Amino acid sequence: MDLGDTQSFDDEFMQLSFKVEPCMLAHPHGWKMCPFVHPGEPVKRRHPFTHRGDMCNAVKKGQSCEAGDACPYAHNSHELWLHPSRYKTRLCRSGGACARGICFFAHSQAELRQKGSTKQGVLHPSLQAPASPTLNTSATAAAGAGPLLLMSSVEAGSVVAS
Repeated sequence: MDLGDTQSFDDEFMQLSFKVEPCMLAHPHGWKMCPFVHPGEPVKRRHPFTHRGDMCNAVKKGQSCEAGDACPYAHNSHELWLHPSRYKTRLCRSGGACARGICFFAHSQAELRQKGSTKQGVLHPSLQAPASPTLNTSATAAAGAGPLLLMSSVEAGSVVAS
């Protein structure tokens, strides 16, 4: 697997783990080519279940966000465009001729994803748009699900319909 070629990774990895999980390699290597995060790396991401797929207003204005990692909004383009509510939900302007090493967009109609979907199901609505700066895990912890609560597409349809 070529670490510089993100096409080697599936959509699930790109949305949930790319530049989120720490690198475990003990030998020196180029952080730009590695899909895992390194100390001090500028494209570090928070797990997408902890923030919305919208950019933080302070960051949009070029300011630092007072809430820091507790902010419910994205703080960089990787957090924004690799979020399950955005990743590959729009077509790339370059289509199949795209030469980007990391592209956040679909290159064909077949690659287009439903907003908020993962292989395992659709993200629970409360995880798509957290209502507070910190993820409310009291209900999910009580149910034993933890912060990675997912539901099937059928369950999601019934939540949306109600």
